[in-house]
Amino acid sequence: MPEDSLHETDGPARRDWKWWGSWYKASTYQFMLGFGASTMGAAMLGDQRPGWIPSQWHEVAVWAFLASWGWWLWMTFPNILPNIPELDFPKPNPDPGNKTYLVLALLGTFLFRWQWSEAWAVVLLGPCAAVILWYAGRAQNSRPYLPIFVWIISGAAALALPWPNPQRFLAVLITGGAATALQGVFVFSSFYLRLRRKLAEGC
Repeated sequence: MPEDSLHETDGPARRDWKWWGSWYKASTYQFMLGFGASTMGAAMLGDQRPGWIPSQWHEVAVWAFLASWGWWLWMTFPNILPNIPELDFPKPNPDPGNKTYLVLALLGTFLFRWQWSEAWAVVLLGPCAAVILWYAGRAQNSRPYLPIFVWIISGAAALALPWPNPQRFLAVLITGGAATALQGVFVFSSFYLRLRRKLAEGC
């Protein structure tokens, strides 16, 4: 399909900003979730380990964290599930049990942050984050197996670092967040290809 056809009257030109907002919400929020976690960990680790990254890059990490989380919260509020009928994007059936696991995982994450000086908090952060990511993946109809695996093993692997436990905790955030952001890139690519196919069909 020629590139120009993306700009025809039956293409994106007839779609308003609400449609595009929904599309970007559906296609980017998993990336922003991972990118935000990774940059938050990098910014906080830079505070705890001066010189770990150059000062200018530390500032970049701080602003990248603020921008990504601001974007993620805006694009996912008030509903986490997108509504884009043009893309045939089915919503998963609501399951109260899954939401219970999500709430427990979120509460556990805050508990582990409170107790991050303990080794068990470092180890258990990854599995809780994996549950949160699985729920986010269901909302995008994706199966983020690789980043979930990275999250689960990153806590135990971080114990090998000769750092205090709070810094190991942040290392888990950086590693798991980077894997989630990488998964988000693939999700975005699949959404974009799906969009091009729909435009080619004259949606």
